[in-house]
Amino acid sequence: MEAKLRLSQVEVDDLSLPREEYKKEEIEHYAECLKNGDILPPIVVFKKDSRFILASGHLRFEAHKLIEAIEIDVIVKEGSDHERIIESIESNSKHGLRLTNEEKRKCIKYFLSHPETRNWGDVSFLVENREPLS
Repeated sequence: MEAKLRLSQVEVDDLSLPREEYKKEEIEHYAECLKNGDILPPIVVFKKDSRFILASGHLRFEAHKLIEAIEIDVIVKEGSDHERIIESIESNSKHGLRLTNEEKRKCIKYFLSHPETRNWGDVSFLVENREPLS
């Protein structure tokens, strides 16, 4: 479901952060795009009780904060923390900012340690069309 939320309603936690860090320049670039009237894709949040927890779109979320926006476009999904983490990892493995080798390792370790995904056997989407994990 697409909606608008106040930035203050969106929670960020460490569970859905596959990246070690976000480059300030990227956030500033997105903020500049917003100032120029560009419309960025909605972020994805997972609803848990009355909370909305960010799953993907961390850079876009931070850019909205940087320009002191009040609201942000969101796609609201429902699911477990595990499903939210998968959403975050898949999203971060598909867009233009490549996961570092350390970030890929972190994601793979997560999949291998979780009872629902340890037997998947194929997490190639993490490295598909990307540089090899070394």
